[in-house]
Formats: sequence, structure tokens, C-alpha cells
Amino acid sequence: MSKAQHPECGRADMVPEATYAVAASGRWTDPDGIRAPAGEAHAWIPATNQTLCGLPLHRAGLIRFPHVPWPDAFPESGRMADRISRICPRCRAAAGIRRAGRSWTRTAPRSKDGQKILSPSRRSGDRGSDVRFQGRGGGI
Repeated sequence: MSKAQHPECGRADMVPEATYAVAASGRWTDPDGIRAPAGEAHAWIPATNQTLCGLPLHRAGLIRFPHVPWPDAFPESGRMADRISRICPRCRAAAGIRRAGRSWTRTAPRSKDGQKILSPSRRSGDRGSDVRFQGRGGGI
């Protein structure tokens, strides 16, 4: 089964992020009496029977939380993520949610000890390819 389709254009890759809800392996009730997800959280499109990563809800034993939007499941949000122990990385990627910042940094590429390396023809004091060849028979 493929992803849910966008209501206007019908493309599966155009489903708005806000339509994703949470399906989790456990649940707990907060002090206000609202059911909240616990355990491993997955992104789920309401009215479908599987998560974004392809896990069937019933067979995997996942509980649906249609009132909890997918962004609220992240620990950074601080909302319904109190007891969520793991966010499914495949659902995170399928939903297009990225972590804050990059997972890698680029520091001084192609260098040694942070110093910029110049090509042999561009070293300071070396004119390299800027010197014109005059040939064997003298010069012009």
C-alpha cells in the first residue's frame, strides 16, 4: 500500500506534514486525562492502516493517536513526547523532518592541520604555470 494521496492533486509525495499523526507502541494518560503516546513512535496518516515506514498498525501492536500531530512526538517539542523512548528513523525520513543542523560539519576540506593547501603551481613564490615557455632556439 502506498502513502496517502493529497486531497487536491492526488500525488502521494504532496501530503502536507500536518496530516501526519502518531502511532506508538505504548500509551499513558497525562494529569489532564489525555491519552499520550509512549515507547516507540511512528508517523501515521489517519484513515490508513500502516505507518509511513510501512509497518501495519494492528500486526505491530501499535496504538493510534489521531489527536497527536507528528511534530509533537519529538523531544524538542516538549509537548506529548514525555514518555516516547524512540522515534522511528524511517518515519522521520519519510515525513521529511530533519534534525536541527547537520549531522556533519565541514572543517577545512583538503587541508592539513587547518592550513589551506595550495596546488604546486600556486604556492607562494612559485610562478608555476604563469611562466611562459620560450622553446629551445632562444626566444622570441
